[in-house]
Amino acid sequence: MALRLLDRVRRYLDPLPAAVYLGRIEVVPRGTLQTVLELGAGGTRADETLLHWIGEFITLPLASAAPEGSDHLRLDILIESYSHGIDLMLVSAPLPLLRRPAITVASRLMRYPGGTVIDTWRVKKKMPLPHFFRTVLSPRQFLRIRTFDEDEVRNLLALALLDALGHARRRLGR
Repeated sequence: MALRLLDRVRRYLDPLPAAVYLGRIEVVPRGTLQTVLELGAGGTRADETLLHWIGEFITLPLASAAPEGSDHLRLDILIESYSHGIDLMLVSAPLPLLRRPAITVASRLMRYPGGTVIDTWRVKKKMPLPHFFRTVLSPRQFLRIRTFDEDEVRNLLALALLDALGHARRRLGR
């Protein structure tokens, strides 16, 4: 209760600028082991594909388009990790190798000029377990090695970005 009151007083005394621009977008490259385990899912340009999708999903103007000398906010986005998932179910294997598609998005809201960090947050999304097991245990898939398609990762990215933007919006009080 006291923290909320202090936060309101701070916002009243130092209101945030109205303009929000999209700053840096980065993807942390996957490790070699993860790429091998997922059988190269997503191809060699998976990171670039994620950057392209983020550009499609978020319609904020770029920070480079901000007027010189204006007081504005910048939203930076980092894809910390992502997995296309794998379903390796062989009759000879004593235990199947299963991994759900997942993505972790970290965001930072900063004041410019000055670079003061206002807030940071992290959103992690995984394929829901019922959907995962429905897909994995279908009769067609039982004897196949399968990595989940790009649509699964794209949907998880969209959900994670939606949550991240919702957090930014709540933080700004809009």
